[in-house]
Amino acid sequence: GGRWATGLLVVGSVLVLLLALRLRLPNLGGRPLGFDEAFHSGAVLASPDIGSLRRAVTPQFQPLLDHLLRRFFWAPLLGSQELGIRLPAMIASLLAILATIITVAWGFLRNGRSHLEAAIAALAVGIWHAGYGQDIGASGFARHYALTGCVSIIWTGLFLFGQPERRWKGFALAGLLFANTHFFSLAMIGTGYALLAVEHLTRSKRRAALREVVVFVAIVLLTAAINWPALSALLRNPIEPRSIAEAGAVLTALGETRVLVERFLNFLDLPVMPTVLWLLLVLAGGLTRALPLSHIARAGSLACVAVPGLFFLGCLRSGYHLEDRYFMPFLGLAPVLLALGAVVLIRLVEKAIGRLRRDSEARLAGAAALPLAAYLLVAGIRLA
Repeated sequence: GGRWATGLLVVGSVLVLLLALRLRLPNLGGRPLGFDEAFHSGAVLASPDIGSLRRAVTPQFQPLLDHLLRRFFWAPLLGSQELGIRLPAMIASLLAILATIITVAWGFLRNGRSHLEAAIAALAVGIWHAGYGQDIGASGFARHYALTGCVSIIWTGLFLFGQPERRWKGFALAGLLFANTHFFSLAMIGTGYALLAVEHLTRSKRRAALREVVVFVAIVLLTAAINWPALSALLRNPIEPRSIAEAGAVLTALGETRVLVERFLNFLDLPVMPTVLWLLLVLAGGLTRALPLSHIARAGSLACVAVPGLFFLGCLRSGYHLEDRYFMPFLGLAPVLLALGAVVLIRLVEKAIGRLRRDSEARLAGAAALPLAAYLLVAGIRLA
């Protein structure tokens, strides 16, 4: 069954990527570059070396990585015309879909599900991602948001399913990459390392806990050193600055944080049921013993601590209205919530029926399709 399921996953992934490409191709042309795109690309094309590029991106308050890739890799390869400027985001978007498929399959296998179930669930979520409006929009936007979403999915998958407490060196490199796509990612990374340190302390592994703290500090210091002009400008002079000492600042920030969290849940726009229900389903996995406690704690900490925590701190310092694209650093939560939530649903179905067995892959694959795959199959046909 494993070899057949792998073949299904490979062939299905190609078809999903073709569907995604069909939906994203119209974004490559048909409209002039917007102000943000031109501002972003102008800094790239006008900078002959890394030093000048570093200075040029300071007013954008963003990490240097995407600018470096565009200036020294994509521009020589694709050119500086409109199509060449937009293609990197398209490629990052397609890679993000592939990362979603791998993450969901990985999550199923880590939770003891069969290869066939993992393949079906991964392709179902891949179809959803192919038609996901926010990513389609980012794929035609000549900035770093599609890249940020892709790396977010990779990092979150590694955090949940890649045993970062053991493979800490590779996870550290992924964290450094993630931090250099968008500064908001530091909230995810910091929360992740804090939880890993707590997990080590509960097992009396003090050295391992200290290692996690040191690695996170190293990621922050390296990211700050690489991007200091932009990061220092952002910290000193945020857009529409606020003083924490202002009367009612905390209450104002709490109210705005609630609105941002609601907008973020709508931004994810998970299929079948509202995003908050997928989150509650994952958190309830501990009560039903459907998921390992580590998976619940890690997904829950990112969704319930990192995201609202960053929003609250941001609202204390600035009254700037965040557009939806600023939520891309948290896109990695989508495949994780869908994978873990689907596992919980399957195990609830198994317990309710009582006759399903793990070795009957065909019937279990049918359970895996409830209700996610059926909905996404119809959605995929409609998109095609």
